[in-house]
Amino acid sequence: MNTILLILLATIILDTSRSAVMLHRANKHFYNGYKKRPEISTLGRGKSFHFVIMGDSTMDGSSTSKLQFGPAQVLVDTLANKYKVTVHSLATAGAKSSDVVRDQLPVVNALPKVDIIFIYMGANDVIRFVRPSVIAGNYRKILISTQERQIPVIASEIVNYWYFSIFSVWHRLWIYFAVNSANRWTRSLVSGYKNFVLIYVKKLHKRYRGKQYLADGFHPSDITHKAWGQYILAQVSHNPKTKKLFAGIIPRS
Repeated sequence: MNTILLILLATIILDTSRSAVMLHRANKHFYNGYKKRPEISTLGRGKSFHFVIMGDSTMDGSSTSKLQFGPAQVLVDTLANKYKVTVHSLATAGAKSSDVVRDQLPVVNALPKVDIIFIYMGANDVIRFVRPSVIAGNYRKILISTQERQIPVIASEIVNYWYFSIFSVWHRLWIYFAVNSANRWTRSLVSGYKNFVLIYVKKLHKRYRGKQYLADGFHPSDITHKAWGQYILAQVSHNPKTKKLFAGIIPRS
């Protein structure tokens, strides 16, 4: 019996240590990747169009080798077929939703022209045990600010599936609960902000199993990033509410 208890205890300690290591890496990634000023890129020709990207490493290109703006790359490329797109990439590796509000939102407010915002945040909150309601509260702060300027905002729910290969069992259980809870909190904001379009990701979770990770076991692969972006574009282009809201902004591919 003592041997069984010792084995169980050792397993729990080792399992929990994996999560501690990943949290340390996430914190280190954030402070090494912090950007005080936006990275600006220009694509396409035509009428000027300013596209702002907010969020974490999923959106800043550091998590993928080929897609500069993560899943937002699909939207940027589509827009570049019609517009001269200036991309203001504010996303920072390791950023929590509070970091997005504190560091990235003031930059957005200082920009003279913003046509659309794409945002993904919350993943770094849940792995650090931040309450789900805090994520929704930070979304609310962004939406209040952008609504004053009538800036359309596309946001993706937190994608759950890629965490399950690297964290401890106990951490995974928290992540599963926290992600679903945070997404429900964020959905409650949709009806209150006419410029806010939330992309639901439940159907996306069942696709591309075995191909979703990079070598770090944490971030989506190029294949998944692209599929995610295409899924978002399809939702924006065909959802009745979204289609009306973004008429004349997102051209059909």
